[in-house]
Amino acid sequence: MDKATKELLKLVGIPQSIRGHAYIGQAVEMVHKEPCLIHDVIKKVYTPVATRFDVSWKRVERAIRSAKESCFDNLSEDLVREIFGNTINPNNGIPTNAHFIAALADLLEGKTDE
Repeated sequence: MDKATKELLKLVGIPQSIRGHAYIGQAVEMVHKEPCLIHDVIKKVYTPVATRFDVSWKRVERAIRSAKESCFDNLSEDLVREIFGNTINPNNGIPTNAHFIAALADLLEGKTDE
């Protein structure tokens, strides 16, 4: 995982100590390089990440969801709105995994352009 991705995950409150950190980092970098992957997240994102880490795609999805929920518990509402905007589900206040990954990939785009 490159330095910009690690800094981004730190910014949104995803510590390296949780399993989802590596999965999210890999997924964000993949979508950053090839945004169209997000349209088939199970087949084109979770499955390759799972293969790389020798786990099931369901474990990847679950770990990302868990890390994402932890992240949202610790972020300020202003930062959540700034980063995730209208992708947040009004029922639970959290975007889907695909929206979460896509928003972080977009944010990574801004960090790598600096």
